[in-house]
Amino acid sequence: MNDNKNQLANAVIWDKYFGLDFIVGDKKQNFNLNNLFAKKNIVNPKKNFINIKPDKEIMNSILTLDEVYKEIDKIAECPNLKTPGNKPVYCDGVQNATIMLIGEAPGEEESKQGIPFCGASGKLLDTVLNTIEIDRKTNLYITNSVFWRPPANRKPTDEEIAVCRPFVEKQIEIIKPKIIILCGAVACQTILKSKDSMSNLRQKTKEYITSNGFTTTCIAIYHPAFLLRNPIAKKAMWADMLFIKKLI
Repeated sequence: MNDNKNQLANAVIWDKYFGLDFIVGDKKQNFNLNNLFAKKNIVNPKKNFINIKPDKEIMNSILTLDEVYKEIDKIAECPNLKTPGNKPVYCDGVQNATIMLIGEAPGEEESKQGIPFCGASGKLLDTVLNTIEIDRKTNLYITNSVFWRPPANRKPTDEEIAVCRPFVEKQIEIIKPKIIILCGAVACQTILKSKDSMSNLRQKTKEYITSNGFTTTCIAIYHPAFLLRNPIAKKAMWADMLFIKKLI
């Protein structure tokens, strides 16, 4: 009986973690994760991330992007994201780019193809960037804040972002972009460690300094998926493109 209760409690925890807030039955039942995690033999799935930290000596020895990708495969071994069929999405674009764009996390199509921004939102992003002569084939390098698609396309957790952040920074140090475009709120949280609204972050430049002292400029823009849901925001995106054009 206790095993069955534990299995049920674990199932509830995972459902809550993936975005379910309550069970609808005879009565609405809210979940209290702290109480559930306190029960014997119940494992908080977020703990899978807490102690996953890259070895500083190894990270300092990395000189190429291929080495970064290999270390991601070795270190970020979390069952929440590294599941069969959910392959990592590292990057797209050119390695000698002057502009770097950081997104949020792969979607379904990106996970299938292993390429960031290759779905509908990616096509819109390419179209917008091309208006100011930014192109992933010539002067742009693209990566994500989190390298695996989160279950059900949920927002990446703070823990997932923290695990991937050193590898995002290492790519910045190798690429040495003149400008970093932060595409969406998660990218701003990853690099700027800010949870301000996009309306407060856009149309401003922010200095970013990596742990090894490389300095560059960051600019925040709306995620193209947001534009697809809110076409009226395309006007703001065009203003952002004009703002970026002045800096490149």
